[in-house]
Amino acid sequence: RQTMLENSFSFLPVNCGPEAVPSWKLVSDLDVARYLRAGARNLRLVDTLLHAQESGGIKLRAPSCCKPEDSASIALKDSKELPILVTDSGTTAGRLLGIVTTFDLL
Repeated sequence: RQTMLENSFSFLPVNCGPEAVPSWKLVSDLDVARYLRAGARNLRLVDTLLHAQESGGIKLRAPSCCKPEDSASIALKDSKELPILVTDSGTTAGRLLGIVTTFDLL
């Protein structure tokens, strides 16, 4: 929540896998706000995202990924109208290097 507010992010990456083999998903600011206003404010959000997804409180979205050397047109090709995660492998199983938003590409 704090990172979203500080950086005006609409989506944040969430690692749903073990550290050695990441599995990146995206959570939206709208879902976080709804979840927190539904009475979950006292729970640690990072510890409860997967449980919240299972109960329907938060929707984690599958992101598009690209490599750092990919062009903007390649990154935008499969963007699904979501931020694009930049990973070392260009997949959700890679090490997260950055986030590309529409604003970054304007």
